[in-house]
Amino acid sequence: MRKSRYISVLLAGAAALGLSSCGRNAEENTTVYGDADTCAQDWDAQACTTAYRAAKEEHVKTAPKFTTKEECEAAGYAACEVASETPTATHAGGGGMFMPMMMGYMMGRMMGGGGMMGQPVYGNRNGYMFAPGGRNVGQVAPGTTSLAGNKVTMRAPARGGFGGRMSGGS
Repeated sequence: MRKSRYISVLLAGAAALGLSSCGRNAEENTTVYGDADTCAQDWDAQACTTAYRAAKEEHVKTAPKFTTKEECEAAGYAACEVASETPTATHAGGGGMFMPMMMGYMMGRMMGGGGMMGQPVYGNRNGYMFAPGGRNVGQVAPGTTSLAGNKVTMRAPARGGFGGRMSGGS
């Protein structure tokens, strides 16, 4: 009994040490692109196009949905659009669902070193940009509805998810 308690404490300590090293404040740049052409200035054009399409698909699946455009705007989003591409686009009232417009997408390498991935980003009236699940990923000028033709580079924690502190942009 005493031996198993000792091993449990030892394992718990090792797990805590391992988790604390994952949460270090090492930082890396994260870039949000407005479109695949802008992304292609920094990355392979095919990877940018693939990631952009993936981000659009993810956006249609994960963006918050509202019954009316007014509800979407009242939730604070900078711009809203009809979610006509979703399988649940119509409801009992016969009208379409609404969702925030995709402002741009984040590029990143998939875990394990394989391929590129894109995550959709949408914004609110105050200029905060969000990824699926409502994660704040940065800030642009209030009222910005699209990053088309532009990119925004931010500093983000390397292992703690995307942060919200910008380090520049163009």
